[in-house]
Amino acid sequence: MFSQRHVAAFFLIIGFGLPATGARADDEPRFDISAGYLFSVSDTSFRLDSQELGEGTTLDLEDDLGFKSTDSIIKGAMGYRFGSTGRHRVDLAVYRLVRTSRITIDEEIQFGDEIFNIHADISGRFGTNVYKANYSYMFLKGDRTEMGASIGAFVADLSASITDLDSDVTEGESYTAPLPTLGLNASHALTDRLRLVAAGDVFFIDTKKYDGTLLDLRAGFEYRLTRWLDLGVNYNYLEMDLGVDTSSTSLEASWKVHGVFSYLKFRL
Repeated sequence: MFSQRHVAAFFLIIGFGLPATGARADDEPRFDISAGYLFSVSDTSFRLDSQELGEGTTLDLEDDLGFKSTDSIIKGAMGYRFGSTGRHRVDLAVYRLVRTSRITIDEEIQFGDEIFNIHADISGRFGTNVYKANYSYMFLKGDRTEMGASIGAFVADLSASITDLDSDVTEGESYTAPLPTLGLNASHALTDRLRLVAAGDVFFIDTKKYDGTLLDLRAGFEYRLTRWLDLGVNYNYLEMDLGVDTSSTSLEASWKVHGVFSYLKFRL
């Protein structure tokens, strides 16, 4: 679960978008589409329980299963601004990460209904598909600065599996977690070409069957190369913790990823 300092960072980042005196107008397009690479560092843990064997082994995927902590993720997004005042906006984003590993384990692992013995030669797989949709209302809209509040959905398809390469036994689980989110976003034009942008989304849930937290922060700069094309660089931090305890599935998953996202944005 993320700490109070991360929640504080969320509000500090959004605070960068506060208005500046003497700002000038900066036209915004109605539609934009962006794509780029997130050069990321991951920290992932996963536990899959069994109705017969009980609680499984909590695995640090990087330390226990040999997953690389660094990777690159392709991300795509699009946004549409509507309404006569330009205060309404919808955004969609998607990215996908599939990671694999191979290692000889040095301790016994219980994963779901299977027990993988010490010194077993195993391969691991962890996959994540993330889909995001947000609606924002810009409650502050100045000449060069705007700030909005958002509501949306963060849908994550998580899957993890382990295969014993000697016996060809595989155990795994996948789960789709739809998480509603609340957030803030802001932007401020430092010059006619350079813009500071920041956004964040947060979510908490704690019920009998589900518990989890989500923190998604982004902050960086966009530089206008031409009238229709921007170059963007920002820092991304995503932390997601999920617990599921239903009649068919019992698991705990934690995924933290952060890094620099470089992208091109086409403005129409």
